[in-house]
Amino acid sequence: MRYLLIAVVTSCVMIASFVRAGEIRGVIVDANDKPVPQATVVLCGEDTGIPLDRKTFKPFIDKGFESKGVAVVVTDTKGAFSFDGVPNGKYKLVSQSWLGKPSVPDIAEVNSKQIVLHGIARRIMVPSQKAINIRIKPLGNASVTIDEDFPNDGGFILISTKPLSADPILGFVSWRGPFLQSLIGANRMPKGVTKIHGLPEGKIYLSIFANDNNGGLGAGSIKAKAGKTVKAKYIPIVCSWSNGRHHPPEELKQTFEEIKQIAEEQKRYLLQFLNALLEKKGIEVKIDKEARNPIAAYYPHLQELVTLPSGKQVRFADVLACLQYMDLQTIVERRRNR
Repeated sequence: MRYLLIAVVTSCVMIASFVRAGEIRGVIVDANDKPVPQATVVLCGEDTGIPLDRKTFKPFIDKGFESKGVAVVVTDTKGAFSFDGVPNGKYKLVSQSWLGKPSVPDIAEVNSKQIVLHGIARRIMVPSQKAINIRIKPLGNASVTIDEDFPNDGGFILISTKPLSADPILGFVSWRGPFLQSLIGANRMPKGVTKIHGLPEGKIYLSIFANDNNGGLGAGSIKAKAGKTVKAKYIPIVCSWSNGRHHPPEELKQTFEEIKQIAEEQKRYLLQFLNALLEKKGIEVKIDKEARNPIAAYYPHLQELVTLPSGKQVRFADVLACLQYMDLQTIVERRRNR
């Protein structure tokens, strides 16, 4: 018994010695288990799904789409990749290639109209044996084409297996949660065009950021079919452009009419109205009126169900979205009357 215990302890020590702290290592293979060279691998946070900074390994945010500092590696001729110096924690990997543009270290550049998704790896704990034995395979063989017909290369598309957490009029905050956590690929769209290969069968959610002087966000979905190519419908961008979307979607129209009436009646007391909705849930929000975006103080509570004066229960995110649509329509109307 004594010798058996010594052997077990020795084995554990030997295994642990091969798990180097701060290392993530693995291989990208295709559907036939053949290695995929020149595939781009992006390191993301497991909890947020946001790509990480290559130096700090913190979420790469507040830098727009200047992504040269993102933690990205490219696989070698054997499909192998590695990240070193990674702090202890949970991580996610997203891998893809750009057809006609091998070895892509900058995911936000205009690289190609076609991308190939190689798959993802989630719940990677560092340090652990799993973190150094990663094997990523494609999620499927479905393809989707999308043509937004942009006049420039400023469009950026994100592909996920989960929907946005809020209406795209709320901007990037609508990406937070399941959408980013379930991200499987992205592309800077040359003239608004992209073809996506390697999708899993089923419903796929798309969101497009139109990076212009007056940017906007759009959201849509499509049902991918195994072994086939499906064309996605045009995704309208919520923005103040003349050809943008200025009205709430059908599912928000009833809520919009009630919120619009309340806003017209209360006007200066809208913040008190919003606070009262959350206070009924036992939530107190402190607003910094000097902040660049005072409404951001409400973002942690977007998924709370609140009760409107009519008795209807809605997500707090939908209340904020309706108010944003009111502002958007006011801006558009002013431009028309100039």
